[in-house]
Amino acid sequence: MRKFTGSQARDYFATIRKTITDINRSFEKLPFTEWVPLPDAEEYAVKYNDLIGHEINGHSEKFVGELGKGYSVSKLLGSIESRKETQLHIDTIIAKGNARVEVGRRMEGNIVADEVHIEIKVEQAVQHLDELKKIVEKQPEEKVSAVVKRKGLEIIHDALKDVAKRQLTEAAKKIWELGKEVGPVIINTAAYSFFKNIVVM
Repeated sequence: MRKFTGSQARDYFATIRKTITDINRSFEKLPFTEWVPLPDAEEYAVKYNDLIGHEINGHSEKFVGELGKGYSVSKLLGSIESRKETQLHIDTIIAKGNARVEVGRRMEGNIVADEVHIEIKVEQAVQHLDELKKIVEKQPEEKVSAVVKRKGLEIIHDALKDVAKRQLTEAAKKIWELGKEVGPVIINTAAYSFFKNIVVM
């Protein structure tokens, strides 16, 4: 039997995890919780969403009271997925709006558990739209015609209006259309992926 180690093991696990998530989505979104095992205490695990909340909120350490020990949030997340995958998930959460994250505490039986409350933010959507605007504006005419460029900038302007109204799904649909207009110029950018993820959610 083949043994996987390091990033190989992580990538193999990520594939299995994605398959299970896809199966869950094919049903009626059955409720489930993802747990991340601790490297030196396999009988303990922490909630994946809890770690994501810590990451968004800038808390680099997850303290496990029962063990009296802190763990690096980025290392725990890195044990199950790449940094790029973590960032995509964070972008998707923030893409739902203008988010402030608060880490509170509550009791589960005898266990004190961190509870993450996410209030959605729109700033990141605005930043991505600004990035797309700059990309389209600086394209030479031999790559993007003046007509296509003007139409693309109008689409971005309309998407900004949607974001201002907190209608991020509408804005994302417009950027999806923008991709059809200007193609390779934007489709491989993080900004485009940010909005694409909202459309496919």
